[in-house]
Amino acid sequence: MPTVEDFGQVQLVAGRPYVRIDPTFADTIDQRTKYMVIITPEADSNGLYVTAKTPTSFEVHENRGGRSSLAFSYRIVAKHVR
Repeated sequence: MPTVEDFGQVQLVAGRPYVRIDPTFADTIDQRTKYMVIITPEADSNGLYVTAKTPTSFEVHENRGGRSSLAFSYRIVAKHVR
């Protein structure tokens, strides 16, 4: 099954941002399969991880309960709806 991708940049504030997936992109992904989110912090942090993925959003948290404020980039890779 072919994949589709989306990219973006978000500001982490106090260690936890909520990221809303672009609705047009969300309409193109197969809701029956999981998607991947790859994140890249753009400053020093305790490390970041993705949680609470839904078809329209996901959350990013800083490791060890960190409360940093920094930018990060993300890339979403998902199966394309046929």
